[in-house]
Amino acid sequence: MKTAAEVSETHFPDQAKTRLSVTPVSVVKGDKAAVEKRGVGLLEGKTPCCVTTTYAHKGGAPDAGSFNFKLLLHGTDQQRAYFFAPAWGAKFEPCQEVSESELPLAAGKSVTTCEIYLVPDNVQPAFVGFQGDRGNRSPSHETGTAAEVVWKAG
Repeated sequence: MKTAAEVSETHFPDQAKTRLSVTPVSVVKGDKAAVEKRGVGLLEGKTPCCVTTTYAHKGGAPDAGSFNFKLLLHGTDQQRAYFFAPAWGAKFEPCQEVSESELPLAAGKSVTTCEIYLVPDNVQPAFVGFQGDRGNRSPSHETGTAAEVVWKAG
C-alpha cells in the first residue's frame, strides 16, 4: 500500500492505451448501517470495505474513467476477487466517491477515488489489485487472465 506502480491500461470501448501510476492509499471497513440505508439489498452477510486509490495519467490516450473498473479487492477466502459497488453519488464515511466530472484523466492529471467493495462478513481484505488489460465484455463481473499488479492490504 501507498507505493505507486506504473501500469498500462486498455480502456473501453475504444481499446485506447493509457499509462497510469496507481497508488492504493487505504483499505478500511465502511459503515454498514449507512450503506444499508441506500436500500439496495446488497449487504446481507457482507461488510463494506472502502478502498482509496490515487491514479495519475502518465501518457497515452485520455481516459474517461474506465480505470476505476480495473481495481480489485482480494480477500482471505478462495474467491478470485471482489469488485466495487457504485455508491450512486451518495457519501459514506470514510469513503467519498468523486464526481463524474473529476474522473476523466488527461496528461498530467491525477485523481484520488474511493470505492466500496462488498466482502463477506467472514472474509478479511488481503490484497488490492489492478488489472489494466482486463477484458471489457463484462468488466464488473470477470477478471479474465490479464496480468495483475497487487499490493498487500493493511
